[in-house]
Amino acid sequence: MRAVHQALDEATKARIDGLITIHDFDYGRRKIDPNLVSAEERAAVPPVRQAMVLGTPVVAVDAAGTAESLGGHGWLVGAGDIEGAAGCVTEALTDRLKRERVIAEASAFALERYSLAGTVEGTLEVYRVALG
Repeated sequence: MRAVHQALDEATKARIDGLITIHDFDYGRRKIDPNLVSAEERAAVPPVRQAMVLGTPVVAVDAAGTAESLGGHGWLVGAGDIEGAAGCVTEALTDRLKRERVIAEASAFALERYSLAGTVEGTLEVYRVALG
């Protein structure tokens, strides 16, 4: 995903800024090792769930946890699939009806699934199952 973003000209980067979130596997690694990337880069890409709640469509590498977080409400590509990633970014930017549907569904999904009440209930359910 980084390669796709870096290949864009400055005018295109400015045009898509804030319209979509391009997420890659390095985000997960940043949580493990915060020194992996700069503070500016960490601040530039919101977490998938935050982007969903804020109404920003997500194009992401299909890495551990990302598909589950998106719940089918975004664009996933395989690691290293530059053409696939470029196609997803293009679709997210040019297919207004799909983008609007994905935004609405993703936001509703994230607000329901990742709300404080949902998080507490999910955690309690894990303990209920574990304790039998």
